[in-house]
Formats: sequence, structure tokens, C-alpha cells
Amino acid sequence: MWTSCDQIAINTRNNDPKYAYHSYQSSVICYPKTAIQYPSSISNVVRLVKNARKDGVPIKAIGSRHSITDIICTDGTPISLKLLTKKYYHEDNTATFEAGIKLDQVLLFLQERNRTLINIPIYRGITLAGAIATGAHGSSLKHPASISDQIIGLQVVTGTGELVNINDTKTLKAFRVNLGLLGIVVKVTLKIVPIFKMSIQNSVEEIDILTSGKALEWAREYDHFQLWWFPSLQEVVVAKGNYLPFLKNTTFEGNATNNLITEVTQYTARFAAVLYEFCNWAQIGLTILEGYMRDFLLKSIPTARPLYEEGGTFKNPAVGIGWRLLSSQCRPGTCWWDNPWATVGGTESAIAFDTKHFKGVMTMIQDTLREMPTCFYMSGILIRFMPKSEAYLSLSSGRETFSVEWVNPLRTRRHLDAVVGLGTFQAILQRMVRDFDGIPHWGKNGLHFLGENVLKKNRDNFIAEMKNFDPDGVFLNKFGRRLTGEIGEADVDPEMERCALHDYCICGKDYDCGVGQRCEKLSDGVLVCRDQDNVILGGLGFVFGTNFLAFILYRLFYR
Repeated sequence: MWTSCDQIAINTRNNDPKYAYHSYQSSVICYPKTAIQYPSSISNVVRLVKNARKDGVPIKAIGSRHSITDIICTDGTPISLKLLTKKYYHEDNTATFEAGIKLDQVLLFLQERNRTLINIPIYRGITLAGAIATGAHGSSLKHPASISDQIIGLQVVTGTGELVNINDTKTLKAFRVNLGLLGIVVKVTLKIVPIFKMSIQNSVEEIDILTSGKALEWAREYDHFQLWWFPSLQEVVVAKGNYLPFLKNTTFEGNATNNLITEVTQYTARFAAVLYEFCNWAQIGLTILEGYMRDFLLKSIPTARPLYEEGGTFKNPAVGIGWRLLSSQCRPGTCWWDNPWATVGGTESAIAFDTKHFKGVMTMIQDTLREMPTCFYMSGILIRFMPKSEAYLSLSSGRETFSVEWVNPLRTRRHLDAVVGLGTFQAILQRMVRDFDGIPHWGKNGLHFLGENVLKKNRDNFIAEMKNFDPDGVFLNKFGRRLTGEIGEADVDPEMERCALHDYCICGKDYDCGVGQRCEKLSDGVLVCRDQDNVILGGLGFVFGTNFLAFILYRLFYR
């Protein structure tokens, strides 16, 4: 979308900065006209929308802001639905929830009635409406992977302030993944199923499964399947899960829970922040960090709660209530991205493809890593799967899909310094989109990848529904206007002058990259940021010493 920072129209802070809010890890900053509003009833939402339309001021529901894109921003009035949390159980295998409720509260309410959802996203600390708006998903080819595909009906406040019920198949195709551009969803009715337990087991596999067809075969066989690829270790950790019926006269031993995303102590957060920054600065020890994440998935380690835990003990295989093994969460202030002692914020990349491209994408990543070796040291490369969806803007719209995802930590000097391997990550992302029809996740990725060109499928259908439900553009923000091709502006951190650092642009000059980097064109035309020869830390003694230090730290804290 953008080549060089010169082409980006960054938010100029026309509004009072005292009302500013940001994404959960602070890379996107929004400058609305008013403070965040907290309506306590649906009628109050209707009133806010009508007033916004009358005054010609945009309005936007912002969810839990667990996105790193400016989908969460508005130049007008931001509203939080956190006070709308009512719950209604029905005898026809459905349940209705007000849209501000968190997913964990949805699941607890259903569990009390021996019911649940068939599948859920990895992180359940997000709002129900937010999960729907962005198409948040888990991993399965046998069951609906997203909350969006479990919707039976919605109640929505339109751009004219009208309260309408949406339950016809055609209109739901637009609303299932709506980006907050069609209306403010205030109630959600979901299909529910009898509660179930599941068994899950992680194991190490050779990387050949990525190109032999075995990974896709397993994805179609198991109720839950995902994998973490650790390229520098030449290993893949796979998670295979099956659902178990939870019958009155039959019990399956086990009540394990998932701690993939959970609370971290102040000491762990501080140590992790220092370690990540040191390894990026010294450009060493990153393979060891990849090994730490691999070990976390497979066994108990001293510095973290067990991934699959029962009674404080690591379980693998593990058995437990389905939703507790499919997802995890952390309390605000104790997460790795918002711990007040030492924040380890991150940028997220996630691109989805038709499963017919699975071997091709895996081969391309391997070829790119041979060309420019690096590590995926925060979480490896996570690969998840989704069945075909009818939703217009679902990542799996009309196709069986897999997604390739990774997280990179933010540097201490996030506006100046690049993470190790930035050029490799940029090359992989650009090739995934260009060569394999990759579609970026709406709540992740640098803003370069979220422009008009991303609406490749169902563009006309979705825009027609935007005009139908929001004729005056009350819900439009910069994110929406980029998708429709109206503008090229973005809501980002105004201090981020080096736009390629977080993929706000594709570099066009050296200054778009980190300090000490150059913008380089690769043989296939891809533009990436690479380290200049004179800034690569050298010296055999230094390299030996720092690697030895990293090894000692690893033995002390991770073994």
C-alpha cells in the first residue's frame, strides 16, 4: 500500500490528546474528539448514535482493544460496551449475550448449564463483539473455528440509530465479520452444544510434515490441531486434540487447563524484557529463546506455569473441559504485554491462505530462511486451520484455510531499533501476500497490509451493506476509509518516523528502516530492511562470551 514513510498520512492529532487511547501493546494511538463513553443500556447506545449522526461526528465501538491495527480508532466518539453484559439461556440450543461481555464470562455462564461453544479463540480475555468484528478464531478443520461462524442472530444499532434484528442468512454473511463498519452490535445469539471434555497432546515432529502432506492430513483428522514450527531448531511441535462426550454416566478423568497466555510475575516480566532486548542488541542467543518456547510446549520449566496444568502439575497428554484446554487468559496488569514492571509488547503478523497453498508457503518460508537466516524466538511460527466460512470478510471465506502467525517483541527504543531478522520477516510477509493470495488478519499485521487491496473477495457485497446500514458513514474511521479506497491515512504512533520498523510501509529509503539498516531490493523485487555491515557486532571473543552468557542464563532459568 505504502512504499516509504513519505506516502503515509499519519494522524496529526487534530483532537485533544487528553482523550487519546491506544492498542493493547501501544503501537496504534487514537485521538478521538471525546473521551470514551460507557453506555449502561442498549437505549443509551441508540441515543449516542443518533446524537453522533445529528452532530456529524463519527462514532465507534472499540472493544477490548486487543488489536494492533487502527481498526480500534475513531476521530469522533469512542464507546465501550463493557457495561452491557446480560446473559440469556434458551432451551433451543442457543444463548443470547449482550455484546460487551468477555468470552470467559460467556463460557462460565454456559458451563453452569452444561453447555458450551464448539470452538473458541486462543485468548478469551476479549469481548464477544470484538471477537466477532475481527473474526477471532481457534484451530480446527472439523468444526467452526471462529465465534463468527456460530452466530444465529444479532441485534444491531444502525448508522441511523435504528435498533434492528439480523437473522437472515444473506445479511449475516456481512455481519459475521463486520470490522465495526456496519453498525454497533449490542446482542449476539449463538449456537451452543452440550459441554464436552477433550484430550490433547503435544509432540515433536520432523519438519518434513510441512511438505509431505502429513500436517494437512492430521488437521483433517483431529477435532483440534495446530502446530508451532521452530525453523532454527528444525523441529515442529504439533498439538492434536479430540473431543470427548461428557455424559451423565460417563466421566473422563482430568480437569487440566491451558496456560499459553497467562499471568506472569514481576520478576519473570522484568527478566524477559531484559533478555529480549539484550539478545536483539547483541544479535545472539536467539536460538536458545526458540528452544525455551519449544520446551514450554513439551514439559514443565521453572520460569512459567505449565502449558497444560492440573493441580500445579504439567500434563501431556492432558484431559479437561474443552474450552479450558482450547483457550487461556490473563488478568489485566499481569499479562506479558501490560505488566507494569517490565512490558514485553509485541507486533503480530498473521496471514491466511487456501490450504491448496500449504506446501508452497512452507517451501517459500524455508527458501527465504536459507537466504536470510533468523529465529522466531517469541513463539515460533504458529500454524492454525479453519474450515470454509460463508462470512464475506472471514479469513476462510469460501475456502478451507490455514494461517501462518508469529510475534516479535518491541525493542526498548521501538521507534529507532529493528528486531533481529526484520528483513527476513518482511520478505516472508510480502511473498505470502504477493505469491499465494494471502489475506491478513484484520486485528494484526502492519498497516501496509491493510489497505484497499485486501478486500479482494466480496468487496462489492460488503460495501453495499455498509451503505445500507450506515448511509452517512457514521461508523467509518481511517481503517474503513482505507479499505474502501477513500483515503490513505492511518492512526499510528506519531513518533514512528521509521515506518518500515512495524510494517506501516514497505521501505523506500534507508531512513524508513531501523538505525544502522539499509533498504535493500532482493532478487525478486521485494524491498526489505537489512543490517549494514558496519553495525553487525563482531569479534570472536565477544560472540563467544555473549553466547556463553546466554547459555548460562538458559541453564539457570529454563532448565
